[in-house]
Amino acid sequence: MTSRMSKHAIRLSRYGGRPEEGEQSALEDYLKRAPLLLLGAMICCTAIFLAGCSQPVSEPTLSATPMPVTRPAIPPSDTSILPTETGIHRPSTPEAPATETAGLAPTSTPEPTRTPRPLLPLRIDADQGEILCSIYPEGDIGSVKADGSEMTILMDTPASLDIYDNRHATWLPDGNRFSYTIDDFSQAEIWLADVQGGEAQLLLGDVAADSSHSWSPDGQSIAYVSTSNQIIRYNLATQARFQLTDEHFRWASDPDWSPDGSRIAFSAIEGGNQDIYLIDIDGTNLVRVTIPAEIDQAPAWSPDGTKIVFSSARDGDQIKDLFIIDLSQGTEAEGNIPKQLTFADTLDIDPDWSPDGQYIVYAAHTFGAAHATLFIIDVNGERRFQLTKENTYHSPRWRP
Repeated sequence: MTSRMSKHAIRLSRYGGRPEEGEQSALEDYLKRAPLLLLGAMICCTAIFLAGCSQPVSEPTLSATPMPVTRPAIPPSDTSILPTETGIHRPSTPEAPATETAGLAPTSTPEPTRTPRPLLPLRIDADQGEILCSIYPEGDIGSVKADGSEMTILMDTPASLDIYDNRHATWLPDGNRFSYTIDDFSQAEIWLADVQGGEAQLLLGDVAADSSHSWSPDGQSIAYVSTSNQIIRYNLATQARFQLTDEHFRWASDPDWSPDGSRIAFSAIEGGNQDIYLIDIDGTNLVRVTIPAEIDQAPAWSPDGTKIVFSSARDGDQIKDLFIIDLSQGTEAEGNIPKQLTFADTLDIDPDWSPDGQYIVYAAHTFGAAHATLFIIDVNGERRFQLTKENTYHSPRWRP
Protein backbone atom coordinates (compact mmCIF):
# COMPACT_ATOMS: atom_id res chain seq x y z
CA MET A 1 0.00 0.00 0.00
CA THR A 2 1.49 3.36 -0.96
CA SER A 3 1.28 6.32 1.48
CA ARG A 4 1.24 10.09 0.67
CA MET A 5 5.02 10.20 1.58
CA SER A 6 6.03 7.75 -1.17
CA LYS A 7 9.59 9.04 -1.42
CA HIS A 8 10.25 7.84 2.08
CA ALA A 9 8.36 4.59 1.84
CA ILE A 10 9.93 1.54 3.47
CA ARG A 11 9.78 -1.46 1.31
CA LEU A 12 9.75 -4.64 3.37
CA SER A 13 10.53 -7.99 2.01
CA ARG A 14 7.66 -9.82 0.48
CA TYR A 15 7.93 -12.35 3.25
CA GLY A 16 7.85 -9.74 6.12
CA GLY A 17 11.58 -10.01 6.84
CA ARG A 18 14.18 -7.44 7.68
CA PRO A 19 14.86 -4.37 5.54
CA GLU A 20 17.19 -4.65 2.71
CA GLU A 21 20.76 -3.52 3.26
CA GLY A 22 20.51 -0.41 1.02
CA GLU A 23 17.76 0.97 3.09
CA GLN A 24 19.24 0.50 6.56
CA SER A 25 21.23 3.77 6.65
CA ALA A 26 18.21 5.83 5.43
CA LEU A 27 16.04 4.42 8.15
CA GLU A 28 18.53 5.19 10.86
CA ASP A 29 18.92 8.74 9.57
CA TYR A 30 15.08 9.26 9.51
CA LEU A 31 14.71 7.97 13.05
CA LYS A 32 17.29 10.43 14.31
CA ARG A 33 15.50 13.46 12.77
CA ALA A 34 11.89 12.42 13.51
CA PRO A 35 11.72 13.80 17.08
CA LEU A 36 12.97 17.19 15.90
CA LEU A 37 10.41 17.34 13.06
CA LEU A 38 7.61 16.34 15.41
CA LEU A 39 8.59 18.98 17.95
CA GLY A 40 8.63 21.72 15.25
CA ALA A 41 5.18 20.75 14.05
CA MET A 42 3.77 20.94 17.58
CA ILE A 43 5.31 24.39 18.13
CA CYS A 44 3.70 25.70 14.87
CA CYS A 45 0.24 24.36 15.78
CA THR A 46 0.45 25.89 19.26
CA ALA A 47 1.38 29.30 17.83
CA ILE A 48 -1.46 29.24 15.35
CA PHE A 49 -3.95 28.30 18.08
CA LEU A 50 -2.77 31.05 20.42
CA ALA A 51 -2.89 33.65 17.61
CA GLY A 52 -6.47 32.72 16.79
CA CYS A 53 -7.61 33.04 20.40
CA SER A 54 -6.15 36.49 20.69
CA GLN A 55 -8.39 37.93 17.86
CA PRO A 56 -12.00 39.09 18.79
CA VAL A 57 -14.78 37.06 17.27
CA SER A 58 -17.14 39.17 15.08
CA GLU A 59 -20.78 38.29 14.45
CA PRO A 60 -21.79 37.98 10.81
CA THR A 61 -24.14 40.79 9.76
CA LEU A 62 -26.98 40.88 7.16
CA SER A 63 -26.81 43.39 4.41
CA ALA A 64 -29.24 46.30 4.96
CA THR A 65 -29.20 47.35 1.31
CA PRO A 66 -32.65 46.68 -0.15
CA MET A 67 -33.05 44.94 -3.47
CA PRO A 68 -34.14 47.31 -6.21
CA VAL A 69 -37.88 47.06 -7.01
CA THR A 70 -39.17 47.99 -10.43
CA ARG A 71 -42.68 49.46 -10.37
CA PRO A 72 -44.70 49.98 -13.52
CA ALA A 73 -45.35 53.61 -14.30
CA ILE A 74 -49.10 54.55 -13.87
CA PRO A 75 -50.12 57.33 -16.23
CA PRO A 76 -52.14 60.12 -14.57
CA SER A 77 -55.88 60.06 -15.24
CA ASP A 78 -58.49 62.81 -15.24
CA THR A 79 -61.22 60.34 -14.28
CA SER A 80 -61.74 59.86 -10.58
CA ILE A 81 -62.11 56.28 -9.42
CA LEU A 82 -64.30 57.47 -6.57
CA PRO A 83 -68.08 57.38 -7.13
CA THR A 84 -69.49 60.73 -8.14
CA GLU A 85 -73.02 62.07 -8.21
CA THR A 86 -74.42 62.34 -11.72
CA GLY A 87 -77.74 63.22 -13.24
CA ILE A 88 -78.30 59.59 -14.21
CA HIS A 89 -80.66 57.60 -12.05
CA ARG A 90 -78.95 54.63 -10.56
CA PRO A 91 -81.22 51.91 -9.22
CA SER A 92 -80.54 50.87 -5.68
CA THR A 93 -79.21 47.41 -5.04
CA PRO A 94 -82.19 45.14 -4.49
CA GLU A 95 -82.33 43.32 -1.21
CA ALA A 96 -81.74 39.61 -1.27
CA PRO A 97 -85.06 37.78 -1.36
CA ALA A 98 -86.04 36.15 1.88
CA THR A 99 -85.83 32.41 1.86
CA GLU A 100 -88.07 30.01 3.69
CA THR A 101 -86.72 27.07 5.64
CA ALA A 102 -88.80 23.94 5.62
CA GLY A 103 -90.32 23.25 9.00
CA LEU A 104 -89.64 26.76 10.36
CA ALA A 105 -92.25 29.41 10.84
CA PRO A 106 -91.60 32.76 9.15
CA THR A 107 -90.11 35.43 11.36
CA SER A 108 -92.63 38.05 10.20
CA THR A 109 -96.21 37.99 9.05
CA PRO A 110 -96.32 38.27 5.24
CA GLU A 111 -98.52 40.86 3.58
CA PRO A 112 -101.77 39.44 2.27
CA THR A 113 -101.60 38.68 -1.44
CA ARG A 114 -104.28 39.48 -4.00
CA THR A 115 -105.90 36.30 -5.18
CA PRO A 116 -107.78 36.77 -8.45
CA ARG A 117 -111.41 35.84 -8.07
CA PRO A 118 -112.30 32.69 -10.05
CA LEU A 119 -114.67 33.68 -12.83
CA LEU A 120 -117.04 31.57 -14.87
CA PRO A 121 -116.96 31.87 -18.67
CA LEU A 122 -119.30 34.44 -20.13
CA ARG A 123 -121.10 33.87 -23.42
CA ILE A 124 -121.77 37.02 -25.43
CA ASP A 125 -123.87 37.00 -28.58
CA ALA A 126 -123.08 39.07 -31.64
CA ASP A 127 -126.44 40.81 -31.28
CA GLN A 128 -125.08 42.51 -28.14
CA GLY A 129 -123.72 45.14 -30.48
CA GLU A 130 -120.30 46.57 -31.31
CA ILE A 131 -117.55 48.11 -29.23
CA LEU A 132 -115.45 51.05 -30.42
CA CYS A 133 -111.81 51.16 -29.33
CA SER A 134 -108.45 52.78 -29.98
CA ILE A 135 -105.80 50.36 -31.15
CA TYR A 136 -102.11 50.73 -30.24
CA PRO A 137 -99.40 50.70 -31.42
CA GLU A 138 -100.92 51.19 -34.88
CA GLY A 139 -102.94 54.18 -33.68
CA ASP A 140 -106.01 52.99 -35.58
CA ILE A 141 -109.63 53.16 -34.48
CA GLY A 142 -111.64 49.97 -34.76
CA SER A 143 -114.97 48.42 -33.93
CA VAL A 144 -115.26 44.84 -32.68
CA LYS A 145 -118.44 42.81 -32.28
CA ALA A 146 -119.35 42.02 -28.69
CA ASP A 147 -118.68 38.33 -29.22
CA GLY A 148 -115.19 39.08 -30.58
CA SER A 149 -116.04 37.57 -33.97
CA GLU A 150 -115.18 40.51 -36.19
CA MET A 151 -112.92 43.57 -36.03
CA THR A 152 -113.46 46.44 -38.46
CA ILE A 153 -110.89 49.21 -38.86
CA LEU A 154 -112.86 52.46 -39.04
CA MET A 155 -109.89 54.78 -39.31
CA ASP A 156 -106.36 53.96 -40.41
CA THR A 157 -103.74 56.28 -38.94
CA PRO A 158 -101.98 58.34 -41.62
CA ALA A 159 -98.23 57.86 -41.82
CA SER A 160 -97.74 61.55 -41.01
CA LEU A 161 -99.21 61.11 -37.54
CA ASP A 162 -97.55 59.62 -34.51
CA ILE A 163 -98.69 56.08 -33.71
CA TYR A 164 -100.27 57.29 -30.48
CA ASP A 165 -102.15 60.22 -32.02
CA ASN A 166 -105.67 58.77 -32.32
CA ARG A 167 -107.06 58.37 -28.83
CA HIS A 168 -110.21 58.21 -26.75
CA ALA A 169 -112.65 57.35 -29.49
CA THR A 170 -116.32 57.52 -28.44
CA TRP A 171 -119.71 57.14 -30.12
CA LEU A 172 -122.11 59.94 -30.77
CA PRO A 173 -125.64 59.17 -29.50
CA ASP A 174 -126.89 58.32 -33.01
CA GLY A 175 -124.40 55.42 -33.25
CA ASN A 176 -123.47 56.38 -36.81
CA ARG A 177 -120.65 58.78 -36.01
CA PHE A 178 -117.74 58.77 -33.61
CA SER A 179 -115.32 61.34 -32.28
CA TYR A 180 -111.70 60.97 -31.25
CA THR A 181 -108.71 63.05 -30.22
CA ILE A 182 -105.50 63.69 -32.14
CA ASP A 183 -102.83 64.07 -29.51
CA ASP A 184 -99.27 65.44 -29.77
CA PHE A 185 -98.61 64.89 -26.01
CA SER A 186 -98.87 68.63 -25.23
CA GLN A 187 -102.45 69.31 -26.35
CA ALA A 188 -105.12 67.64 -28.42
CA GLU A 189 -107.92 68.25 -30.91
CA ILE A 190 -111.30 66.55 -31.13
CA TRP A 191 -112.30 65.28 -34.56
CA LEU A 192 -115.57 63.89 -35.90
CA ALA A 193 -115.93 60.99 -38.36
CA ASP A 194 -118.65 58.80 -39.88
CA VAL A 195 -118.60 55.00 -39.74
CA GLN A 196 -119.40 54.93 -43.47
CA GLY A 197 -116.16 56.76 -44.21
CA GLY A 198 -115.51 60.13 -45.72
CA GLU A 199 -113.35 63.00 -44.56
CA ALA A 200 -113.02 63.63 -40.81
CA GLN A 201 -114.04 67.05 -39.47
CA LEU A 202 -112.14 69.12 -36.91
CA LEU A 203 -114.47 69.89 -34.03
CA LEU A 204 -112.47 71.46 -31.19
CA GLY A 205 -109.01 72.63 -30.27
CA ASP A 206 -107.46 73.64 -26.97
CA VAL A 207 -108.11 70.18 -25.53
CA ALA A 208 -105.96 68.64 -22.79
CA ALA A 209 -103.60 65.91 -23.91
CA ASP A 210 -104.60 62.33 -23.19
CA SER A 211 -108.13 63.25 -22.08
CA SER A 212 -111.53 61.76 -22.80
CA HIS A 213 -114.77 63.51 -23.74
CA SER A 214 -118.49 62.75 -23.63
CA TRP A 215 -121.59 63.67 -25.62
CA SER A 216 -124.91 64.93 -24.32
CA PRO A 217 -127.83 62.50 -24.96
CA ASP A 218 -129.22 64.79 -27.68
CA GLY A 219 -125.84 65.01 -29.44
CA GLN A 220 -125.88 68.83 -29.36
CA SER A 221 -123.17 69.38 -26.75
CA ILE A 222 -119.90 67.85 -25.72
CA ALA A 223 -118.07 67.84 -22.37
CA TYR A 224 -114.30 67.82 -22.57
CA VAL A 225 -111.14 68.79 -20.62
CA SER A 226 -109.42 72.05 -21.52
CA THR A 227 -105.67 72.60 -21.51
CA SER A 228 -106.14 74.26 -18.10
CA ASN A 229 -107.42 70.86 -16.86
CA GLN A 230 -111.00 72.00 -16.25
CA ILE A 231 -114.30 70.54 -17.49
CA ILE A 232 -115.85 72.54 -20.35
CA ARG A 233 -119.33 72.16 -21.84
CA TYR A 234 -119.43 73.09 -25.53
CA ASN A 235 -122.60 73.60 -27.60
CA LEU A 236 -122.18 72.74 -31.29
CA ALA A 237 -125.05 74.95 -32.49
CA THR A 238 -124.11 78.13 -30.64
CA GLN A 239 -120.37 77.32 -30.26
CA ALA A 240 -120.69 78.58 -26.70
CA ARG A 241 -118.25 77.29 -24.09
CA PHE A 242 -119.18 77.03 -20.43
CA GLN A 243 -116.64 76.09 -17.77
CA LEU A 244 -118.18 73.75 -15.22
CA THR A 245 -115.27 73.44 -12.78
CA ASP A 246 -112.84 76.01 -11.47
CA GLU A 247 -109.40 76.18 -9.90
CA HIS A 248 -110.85 74.72 -6.71
CA PHE A 249 -109.83 71.47 -8.41
CA ARG A 250 -106.17 71.17 -9.23
CA TRP A 251 -106.97 68.74 -12.03
CA ALA A 252 -110.32 67.57 -13.47
CA SER A 253 -110.83 64.86 -16.09
CA ASP A 254 -112.95 61.97 -17.38
CA PRO A 255 -116.30 63.73 -17.95
CA ASP A 256 -119.31 61.46 -18.59
CA TRP A 257 -122.76 62.82 -19.35
CA SER A 258 -125.71 61.33 -17.47
CA PRO A 259 -128.40 59.53 -19.55
CA ASP A 260 -131.03 62.11 -18.66
CA GLY A 261 -128.69 64.96 -19.68
CA SER A 262 -128.91 66.82 -16.36
CA ARG A 263 -125.56 66.04 -14.77
CA ILE A 264 -121.96 65.21 -15.60
CA ALA A 265 -119.81 62.82 -13.64
CA PHE A 266 -116.06 63.43 -13.56
CA SER A 267 -112.94 62.76 -11.55
CA ALA A 268 -110.86 65.49 -9.94
CA ILE A 269 -107.96 66.04 -7.59
CA GLU A 270 -108.65 68.08 -4.48
CA GLY A 271 -106.07 68.15 -1.71
CA GLY A 272 -104.05 65.28 -3.12
CA ASN A 273 -106.75 62.63 -3.66
CA GLN A 274 -108.56 61.90 -6.89
CA ASP A 275 -112.27 61.25 -6.39
CA ILE A 276 -115.52 60.98 -8.34
CA TYR A 277 -117.84 64.03 -8.45
CA LEU A 278 -121.19 64.99 -9.94
CA ILE A 279 -122.17 68.44 -11.15
CA ASP A 280 -125.24 69.85 -12.86
CA ILE A 281 -124.72 71.06 -16.41
CA ASP A 282 -125.17 74.67 -15.25
CA GLY A 283 -122.22 74.30 -12.87
CA THR A 284 -124.27 74.02 -9.67
CA ASN A 285 -124.99 71.27 -7.15
CA LEU A 286 -121.47 69.81 -6.88
CA VAL A 287 -121.53 66.44 -5.10
CA ARG A 288 -118.61 64.26 -4.07
CA VAL A 289 -119.51 60.64 -4.77
CA THR A 290 -116.48 58.83 -3.34
CA ILE A 291 -114.56 59.60 -0.17
CA PRO A 292 -110.82 60.31 -0.39
CA ALA A 293 -108.88 57.33 -1.64
CA GLU A 294 -105.67 56.88 -3.58
CA ILE A 295 -107.19 57.14 -7.07
CA ASP A 296 -110.83 57.06 -8.24
CA GLN A 297 -111.24 57.81 -11.93
CA ALA A 298 -113.02 57.12 -15.24
CA PRO A 299 -116.67 57.20 -14.09
CA ALA A 300 -119.32 55.83 -16.45
CA TRP A 301 -123.10 56.07 -15.97
CA SER A 302 -125.32 53.03 -16.24
CA PRO A 303 -128.00 53.29 -18.98
CA ASP A 304 -130.75 53.84 -16.37
CA GLY A 305 -128.75 56.60 -14.65
CA THR A 306 -128.81 54.98 -11.20
CA LYS A 307 -125.26 53.58 -10.99
CA ILE A 308 -121.70 54.59 -11.80
CA VAL A 309 -118.85 52.23 -12.51
CA PHE A 310 -115.34 53.58 -11.99
CA SER A 311 -111.70 52.52 -11.73
CA SER A 312 -109.97 52.74 -8.37
CA ALA A 313 -106.63 51.97 -6.73
CA ARG A 314 -107.78 51.47 -3.16
CA ASP A 315 -105.02 49.14 -2.01
CA GLY A 316 -102.36 51.83 -2.04
CA ASP A 317 -100.57 50.28 -5.02
CA GLN A 318 -100.70 50.55 -8.79
CA ILE A 319 -103.36 47.89 -9.20
CA LYS A 320 -106.71 49.30 -10.23
CA ASP A 321 -110.01 47.46 -9.94
CA LEU A 322 -113.52 48.31 -11.07
CA PHE A 323 -116.17 49.36 -8.55
CA ILE A 324 -119.89 50.08 -8.89
CA ILE A 325 -121.80 52.50 -6.69
CA ASP A 326 -125.61 52.64 -6.66
CA LEU A 327 -126.47 56.31 -6.37
CA SER A 328 -130.04 55.50 -5.37
CA GLN A 329 -128.52 54.39 -2.06
CA GLY A 330 -126.55 57.61 -1.57
CA THR A 331 -122.88 58.49 -1.87
CA GLU A 332 -119.94 56.80 -0.23
CA ALA A 333 -119.69 59.66 2.28
CA GLU A 334 -123.28 58.80 3.27
CA GLY A 335 -122.26 55.22 4.03
CA ASN A 336 -122.94 53.64 0.66
CA ILE A 337 -119.88 51.46 0.09
CA PRO A 338 -119.07 50.80 -3.60
CA LYS A 339 -119.18 47.18 -4.72
CA GLN A 340 -115.90 45.78 -6.05
CA LEU A 341 -116.34 44.21 -9.47
CA THR A 342 -112.87 43.01 -10.51
CA PHE A 343 -110.08 41.45 -8.42
CA ALA A 344 -107.35 40.63 -10.95
CA ASP A 345 -103.71 41.74 -10.70
CA THR A 346 -104.12 44.12 -13.63
CA LEU A 347 -104.76 47.77 -14.27
CA ASP A 348 -108.50 47.76 -15.04
CA ILE A 349 -109.54 51.07 -16.62
CA ASP A 350 -111.90 52.73 -19.13
CA PRO A 351 -115.14 50.92 -18.18
CA ASP A 352 -118.37 51.33 -20.18
CA TRP A 353 -121.83 49.76 -19.93
CA SER A 354 -123.69 47.66 -22.47
CA PRO A 355 -126.93 49.29 -23.71
CA ASP A 356 -129.04 46.87 -21.64
CA GLY A 357 -126.98 47.54 -18.48
CA GLN A 358 -126.09 43.86 -17.97
CA TYR A 359 -122.41 43.96 -18.91
CA ILE A 360 -119.36 46.20 -18.61
CA VAL A 361 -116.47 46.33 -21.07
CA TYR A 362 -113.07 47.54 -19.90
CA ALA A 363 -109.35 47.52 -20.72
CA ALA A 364 -107.02 45.42 -18.56
CA HIS A 365 -103.34 46.36 -18.62
CA THR A 366 -100.89 43.66 -17.58
CA PHE A 367 -97.88 44.92 -15.61
CA GLY A 368 -94.60 44.32 -17.40
CA ALA A 369 -96.30 43.77 -20.76
CA ALA A 370 -96.72 46.32 -23.53
CA HIS A 371 -100.36 45.54 -24.23
CA ALA A 372 -103.88 45.83 -22.88
CA THR A 373 -106.72 43.41 -23.46
CA LEU A 374 -110.44 44.14 -23.59
CA PHE A 375 -112.73 42.12 -21.33
CA ILE A 376 -116.48 41.99 -20.80
CA ILE A 377 -117.76 41.18 -17.33
CA ASP A 378 -121.31 40.84 -16.04
CA VAL A 379 -122.49 43.43 -13.50
CA ASN A 380 -122.38 40.85 -10.70
CA GLY A 381 -118.69 40.21 -11.31
CA GLU A 382 -119.21 36.47 -11.69
CA ARG A 383 -118.62 35.82 -15.40
CA ARG A 384 -116.07 37.29 -17.77
CA PHE A 385 -115.29 37.10 -21.46
CA GLN A 386 -112.00 38.04 -23.15
CA LEU A 387 -112.91 40.15 -26.12
CA THR A 388 -109.52 40.77 -27.76
CA LYS A 389 -106.11 39.15 -27.95
CA GLU A 390 -102.62 40.60 -28.40
CA ASN A 391 -102.04 44.22 -29.36
CA THR A 392 -103.09 47.10 -27.10
CA TYR A 393 -106.64 48.38 -26.87
CA HIS A 394 -107.92 51.47 -25.04
CA SER A 395 -111.10 53.40 -24.39
CA PRO A 396 -113.71 50.76 -25.28
CA ARG A 397 -117.15 52.27 -25.86
CA TRP A 398 -120.31 50.25 -26.46
CA ARG A 399 -122.31 51.33 -29.48
CA PRO A 400 -125.66 52.96 -28.45
